[in-house]
Amino acid sequence: MARLISILLFALVALLWLSAAPSHAAPLQCSAGTYGNGTTCTTCPAGSYCPTASTTPTACPAGDYCPSGAGAGTLCPAGYYCPAASASYTACPGGYYCSAGAPTYVACPAGSYCPATSGAATTCTSGHYCPAVSPLPTPAPAGTYIATTGATSLAAATQCPAGNYCLAGATGPTAAPAGSYIASTGATSTAAATTCPAGHYCPAGTATPVKAPAGSYIATTGASSTAAEVTCPAGNYCLTGAAAPSKAPGGTYIATQGATSAAAASGCPAGSYCPKGSATPTADDAGYYSIAGAGNQIPCPVETTCPAGILLGTISQSLTLDPASPGNAGTLTFTPEAVGQFATLTLQLSLPSGDANERISGFAVSGTTAPFALLGLATTDVIKDGQPLDLGLVFAPTSAGTATMVLTLNLTPDGGVDPAFSLTITGNATTTLPEPMAMALFMVGLVALVQYRLRLLQPSDKIARLNNDLKHDRAPSPMQPRTIML
Repeated sequence: MARLISILLFALVALLWLSAAPSHAAPLQCSAGTYGNGTTCTTCPAGSYCPTASTTPTACPAGDYCPSGAGAGTLCPAGYYCPAASASYTACPGGYYCSAGAPTYVACPAGSYCPATSGAATTCTSGHYCPAVSPLPTPAPAGTYIATTGATSLAAATQCPAGNYCLAGATGPTAAPAGSYIASTGATSTAAATTCPAGHYCPAGTATPVKAPAGSYIATTGASSTAAEVTCPAGNYCLTGAAAPSKAPGGTYIATQGATSAAAASGCPAGSYCPKGSATPTADDAGYYSIAGAGNQIPCPVETTCPAGILLGTISQSLTLDPASPGNAGTLTFTPEAVGQFATLTLQLSLPSGDANERISGFAVSGTTAPFALLGLATTDVIKDGQPLDLGLVFAPTSAGTATMVLTLNLTPDGGVDPAFSLTITGNATTTLPEPMAMALFMVGLVALVQYRLRLLQPSDKIARLNNDLKHDRAPSPMQPRTIML
């Protein structure tokens, strides 16, 4: 017991001694984000960080940023970069990218683009190209296209093909609209398209219009398919690419539809005539006749009949008047014919194709005109392309001997001046046969059939003029017609 009391007294004495001794305090320890000298703590400055118990700030490492009071660096976010001692992160500029923790920016590689604050390069899109350090893709120029991704230069662009157009930034060609075509390459818009012409059709993407097939035609422009084709009607033929039917030549007819050329035409039979564009032959009217291949009918000679539209015993001859060889066109001679009898000749006169339309503005005769009669010639007839004009010439002598006459035919061209031609007609008469009376004379002169790119007038118009009295000279037209001597 005494021992316990001794121990307690010792402890009490020691405690009193300690409380009376001088004081020695421990150094002050600063928290994270501050630093100090052991007695006071200061906030860590921006661009540095201060872990717990820091006595001095530590510079922020590259790739991190350290705002004021940072106890540690913060990783720089993607799209930004942080050099050493950064107080905050800096935006990555366009044409460069910055991954997370980047101490600086990196150049965007060719074939990619990098807008500002990019954390990584983006592959260049189709329709564009991207050189190195591209902030944005560059569109392919109008008139070209780029189909692939990752293009690095304009060399990747392909020229827009014919039949298409390419806007700026195109990934592929755009077809020309249906009903139009684009013939050239490198078209930049629909403004380069041309409306499909008549006689053709143009599906979408057409570079060259497609011709309507032979046997059909397309009259309208802007056709987009074969649905626009129209079957060639009877009386006509349609070559490949026809915008309108071509009429069967005068003196022929085409009975079927869908004819592909003039070879489909059949010759008009004797006793019928076939104006240009005939689908069937037209039978001659009473009092008229036609030779085989006639484009018009001719009045029968006086005091004769034309059974079934055919004048028995008549002969025919063709003559072409070539403007390149003006002057005397030739001579026609009737074989000897007895006085009191008559001979008939059907003459077809034509001009070479390519000349302008001609109008018969007047005609006159000279020489011995009495034995000759002219059938079927009238003023104001128009000589057109492909239409023969058949005229009848009758020689009816009243006395023996030779008779010669010249017909002057005045033609007024649609344009220009054409040379003159002459044709001499001669008839030889034998001795007079016993007849109560000689045959009456008919008219004057020659037969002129001018197929000069001719379209025949309608028969009703011709018939009203075929019996004009032609036994007088006609003065030149005030329109200054040219003169053809036949």
